[in-house]
Amino acid sequence: MCSPPVKHTKLQHCGVSVHELASHISGTYRVKNPRLVNIYCPDVFFCMQLAKAIGLSVPDVQYLELPEPVLLVQRYDRRWTADGGLLRIHQINGCQTLNLQPEQKYEEPHYATAPPGATFAQLFQLHKLFSVPAAAQVQMLHWLLFNTLIGSSNAHAKNLSVLVDANGMRVAPVYDLVCGSVYGYTDMAQSVGGETNFSVIDTVEWTRQAKDCGVQVALVQRLAQQLIKNIALKLSFTNDACKNGMHVEARTLIAQLVQQIAGKNQHFRLK
Repeated sequence: MCSPPVKHTKLQHCGVSVHELASHISGTYRVKNPRLVNIYCPDVFFCMQLAKAIGLSVPDVQYLELPEPVLLVQRYDRRWTADGGLLRIHQINGCQTLNLQPEQKYEEPHYATAPPGATFAQLFQLHKLFSVPAAAQVQMLHWLLFNTLIGSSNAHAKNLSVLVDANGMRVAPVYDLVCGSVYGYTDMAQSVGGETNFSVIDTVEWTRQAKDCGVQVALVQRLAQQLIKNIALKLSFTNDACKNGMHVEARTLIAQLVQQIAGKNQHFRLK
């Protein structure tokens, strides 16, 4: 019989190693401890908490210092059963759904002889196969819009996944949300209407993107306006909630994220 999910909120500052933590929660949570921990972990934690605050579907995520910063991310492809077992839900990422190699997760090839990567329009067409196509359309557009509004350079095809079970296909909760523009990154992993540079994307590009996806630009406008309004309402709240218990460097980064995202939302153009 599998053990119940760990009460991870009690683990903060407990002095255990990353390896010990990963061993304890294997199967129900993932421990993310990347090399650039001091900047990556607080960034992802903040962006995912902001997404949750405005109503997007995200997995539960906790920021811990052991003392090195790590993220504890609940696995949404696992579910506890009534008899205490752990059920695995089949998951496929965007590259797999399009039968592409992992290195094709970025739209623009990273070297001259590489094959072209996945586009958002290609991923979007998968909504026709989903259990509720209309809901899938909105979730996928939310994913692209939110990543644009936070200045993410990490919204590639492997970070948009699909869950498959007896009820059919559905969009997985969004994950690995990160504000790359705070570090000076200027390009998205997938283009909007053929443009990847944040500062260039405008009404023309969003109109072209809507056409490529086969949806009315009015739908994209409405979803964008809702997200902008909700981000403005929740940005300060998320800032205060996330900084609790963080070291000084992380709190400083969070303040920069708030400023960066607020600026992007203020200058977002889709009329």
